[in-house]
Amino acid sequence: MNQAAAAMPVLQPGARAHIVAPASAPRQPERYTAGVQALQREWTLTEAYAPTPPHGYLSMPDAERAAQLQHALTAPNVEAVLCARGGYGTMRLLPHLDWNAIARATPRWIVGYSDITALQWACWTHLRWPSLSGPVVTEWAQLPAAMRDAVFRATDPAPYTPAWHSHPAPTPWTTGTARGTLLGGTLSVLTRLLGTPHMPDLTGAILLLEDVQEPPYAVDRMLMHLELAGVLDALAGALLGQFSAPDSVSAPTLSMDTVLRDYFADRSYPVLAEVPYGHLLPRCIWPMGVPVRLDTTTSGASITCYPHDSPSEATEHTEPPVESQN
Repeated sequence: MNQAAAAMPVLQPGARAHIVAPASAPRQPERYTAGVQALQREWTLTEAYAPTPPHGYLSMPDAERAAQLQHALTAPNVEAVLCARGGYGTMRLLPHLDWNAIARATPRWIVGYSDITALQWACWTHLRWPSLSGPVVTEWAQLPAAMRDAVFRATDPAPYTPAWHSHPAPTPWTTGTARGTLLGGTLSVLTRLLGTPHMPDLTGAILLLEDVQEPPYAVDRMLMHLELAGVLDALAGALLGQFSAPDSVSAPTLSMDTVLRDYFADRSYPVLAEVPYGHLLPRCIWPMGVPVRLDTTTSGASITCYPHDSPSEATEHTEPPVESQN
C-alpha cells in the first residue's frame, strides 16, 4: 500500500462536477431533483444525469451507464463525479470502462458510497485516484451543514479529522497506533471484488467497513471470506462503522456485535468500533485512498487523514508509533 496517489484537486464551493447514475435510479425522483437544486447552490454542475424510465433495478442499460460514466471520468475541467444514488449495478460497468483513457485524464474525486464502493476501489486499483465516501445526490438536500462542509474540507491540503457529529465517540476495541492507506466502504460490495483485477492490495491498509440490512450470519460469512483470503491478517488497522440487520432475523442468531468481535476484538492492530459511518445521516465523510494515522487508547481515539500527502510524508507528520496491545 505504498504506491503514490494521484495529485487530486482541492474542492471548494463552485467546484465543477458531473452527476452520473452508475447503479440504480433514484427511488423518489423528487428527492433527486431537490438534491440537484441544493448542489447548484454550492457546485458548478457541468452535466447531470436526467432520470429516464429505469431498466429494471438499473438506472439505464449497461452500455448507456458505461458511456455516461466514461465521459464523466475523462471530460476536461471536471473536479468531481457525484453519484445520483447507490443501489446496484456499478460493478457491471467495470469491464466496460477504458481504463487507459481514464488514466490520461486529470484526476477527479468520485463522491458516493454503498454500491459506489466498487467504482472507488477500482479507480484506486487502476489509477491511484483517492475518492470521497460521502453523500449521494438524493441525500444532498437533507445534509446537515457540517456534512456539506466536510465534503470540501476532506480534500484540503491541511490534515483532516472526521467529525463524529451528534454521535457518541467510537469505542476502541484494541489499542495502539497505525499508519496506512484508508480504504473501505460497504462490506457486501467490496467482498465481491475479491479475486478480480479491480481489488486493491490491502496489505498495510486501514480498512473501514459498514453495511445495511444484512443479517448477522451474512456479515459473518463476508468477514470469513476476507479472513480466508488473508485480508484481515494483513491490515494495519480497522474502523467499524454502522451495521444494521433487517427488522426480522431468523432465530437462532448471534448478535451483530458478537460477530464483529469474533473477527476484530483480538487483533494485534488498533481497532475502532461504532464509528458514525454507514447508510444513516449524519455520518462522517472519509477520503479513501489517502494516508491516515489511527491512534486508539483505553480512553479514546484519534484519526487524522492526509489527503494530499504520500504515505512517507504522512509519516513525517506523526510521532513514533506506540506499541499495539490488546
